Amino acid sequence: MITASLANTLICDLLITGSLLYYLNRNRTGFKSLDSIIKRLMWYSLSTGLLTSIFALASMVTFITMSHNLINVGISFFLGRLYANSLMTTLNGRAETRAKFSNNHEPIQLSDIPQETSILTPNSLLDGQHPQDLA
Repeated sequence: MITASLANTLICDLLITGSLLYYLNRNRTGFKSLDSIIKRLMWYSLSTGLLTSIFALASMVTFITMSHNLINVGISFFLGRLYANSLMTTLNGRAETRAKFSNNHEPIQLSDIPQETSILTPNSLLDGQHPQDLA
């Protein structure tokens, strides 16, 4: 049962990483700027997915070959932290990637959008009429 769980973890890691790489590679456009973004995303996917896959494989192998000791538990604890670090790396890398490929466009802040003084409410749509009067 535990071996199947560890195998499923490894298979999911490999499938997710492989799918990301396949679809990103398939959607290359030929434009240098867009292809460099796709190449960077592929690198992020490969570096985070391959590392977690290696540790999932190590956890499964140590569980199968050395089930009498708890080495696989230590690797599994490390694997959980590795997933968290992989997520944080991806989230933190977004700002750097966005800044590198933004072509110096300023982002639009919600505070920059002009506000209108009137707000549509259900009563304002009725033009002062009560719902009972419409029937």
